[in-house]
Amino acid sequence: MEFVFLDAPHVVTKKVASKFYRDLVGEDIYTKDIEEQLIPCGRIMRSWLNSDWDVQESLIYLKKVLEKEEVFDGVLGFSQGTIIGTLLIAILENPSINLNLKNINDCKPIKFSIMVCGLKKIDSFCTNIYSNAIHCQSLHLIAKDDNVVSNKYSVKLLNCYKNSATHYFDFGHAIPSDEKTLNVIKHFVDSFYIKSNL
Repeated sequence: MEFVFLDAPHVVTKKVASKFYRDLVGEDIYTKDIEEQLIPCGRIMRSWLNSDWDVQESLIYLKKVLEKEEVFDGVLGFSQGTIIGTLLIAILENPSINLNLKNINDCKPIKFSIMVCGLKKIDSFCTNIYSNAIHCQSLHLIAKDDNVVSNKYSVKLLNCYKNSATHYFDFGHAIPSDEKTLNVIKHFVDSFYIKSNL
């Protein structure tokens, strides 16, 4: 098994983070505590989507990666990564979606996904993309104490997937590393590979 780690293409500023979070959830609940988690002091943070234009640029960036690497069996997304990952999976599954992303539908569909602290972007750009249920097998890891992405937003993303499993883990807005969750991930990936005969 080989892993490819990608950095999001857009740099995040505090102003951009505040606007993104407010626009995404439709509520002005961006707090100092959330800001400190999203943009730790002295650290450059990157984003997949600060605006609709950024979403398209990010998808173009991912398309180039897919063309270069040729085959990806799965996607793991965290926070914003679950949004762009879900959009990419949906576009690859449904060739009728036309976003002027030339030849992206020539790439093979993603077979499984793991979405951590996920959320669904609600806007006019994404409405058409979410119109059909996503069929790729998915595991959704939802933090019990997430004060950046509320569980209700993670459930909205979960409902986009037809074949999904859910696991709630302790702690907050982070990729979990506890033994129980790691075993859940291992079981999910192992069972997928066995079923797929890969």
